[in-house]
Amino acid sequence: MLEIDDTQKTAYRYPINMVAGILPTFEALKGMLTVLQADGITLDDLTLFCGPRGADILDKEGDRGPTWRVRRFVQQLGDEHQQLARYDADLRRGHYLLLVPAEELGKEELAELFRQHSGSRVTSFGRFVIENL
Repeated sequence: MLEIDDTQKTAYRYPINMVAGILPTFEALKGMLTVLQADGITLDDLTLFCGPRGADILDKEGDRGPTWRVRRFVQQLGDEHQQLARYDADLRRGHYLLLVPAEELGKEELAELFRQHSGSRVTSFGRFVIENL
């Protein structure tokens, strides 16, 4: 049974070699997780942000102190800040942000899985590149 713990207090870290996507409902999330588990990806491999609490953890403005504010300022120079703002808005609407490692299935196959489960804003995060899929 899937239970979501929204008490996580850790901060967001840049998701290198991961594919992220927004899932609109809990049912879509469960369907996506079922397929991923059948493909050998465990829940421990995934990162999940849920609702407003997830948006707070993403911390798009850098409210965790001076180091985070500098990090967010640097991110404004590229696409990551815009991605964070979109994810923040989606999470505050009650959607789910799922991040999946791209090593097992590859970014194109993961993008297709997200689409099959009504996913949107599917994005691949590489070391120095963000790619909308």
